Amino acid sequence: MNSKTQDQIEKYLNGGLSKEETKDFELKLNENYEFAEEVKLYKYVNEGLGEESWFEMGIEKDNIQYQMMLKAANSSEGQKTQRDLLEAKEVYFAKQRQAKQRRRIYVAISSAAAALLFLLMTTVLAPSQSSDELFVAHFTNNDMPSLVSRSNDGVNDLFKGIQAYNNENYKEAINYFDNYYTEANAINPLVYSYSGWAYAYTGDDKKAFSDFNKLADSDHLDSSKGLWFNALLHLKLNETKEAKSSLQKIVVDENNFKFAEAKEILADLK
Repeated sequence: MNSKTQDQIEKYLNGGLSKEETKDFELKLNENYEFAEEVKLYKYVNEGLGEESWFEMGIEKDNIQYQMMLKAANSSEGQKTQRDLLEAKEVYFAKQRQAKQRRRIYVAISSAAAALLFLLMTTVLAPSQSSDELFVAHFTNNDMPSLVSRSNDGVNDLFKGIQAYNNENYKEAINYFDNYYTEANAINPLVYSYSGWAYAYTGDDKKAFSDFNKLADSDHLDSSKGLWFNALLHLKLNETKEAKSSLQKIVVDENNFKFAEAKEILADLK
């Protein structure tokens, strides 16, 4: 294939030919099988990494999966695979008349394209979807503890904090919980469940994890709830590795909160 023909193919695929040129080009496509195959391959290579291919997989541009796949394609691994794919394309069309070379380069092109698709689907799309689904499937407010204060220390702030949390007024809830932590002589560690999620819902993940860890590190009978909430928040944030770490701590003791569910999630994340 000479450079003029290659230029025509690119213009045809990009809509750059005139009506008369397009008519002649498509006539050649219908009459010349080998030429049609060349154009088909060129189109496959040229558009294989484009947005249209993603749309064909049901991924829209404003979808979070599209954004994550775009991030993967722009990663060092994704960029290398794309360079390999484009290099293979150039070699192919430069030596297309050599039949054996053509078959070898075609395999290289297909392998490179498959490698990038595998990278996108296995390291980005599948984990994010799985983590998000797991969080939605396993998080419920029914797991939040019922709290009864054994003294009057901060009881009013605690009650108001839980009420604000249940009404989804999370910033207000945080203020009440902070007052409770300051005024109470003895803090009930389970309160960290509420303040932790209140921080998570306001976007302060660092403080959320800190409160869940305080519960997990306490000597309370239900301290393992801290590990569970820690794992769920990591799943919500698509932090699979960290989620696994918390879940593995739960499954060491069958008496831990959500022992069975933790085992199920770990199996799903493999």
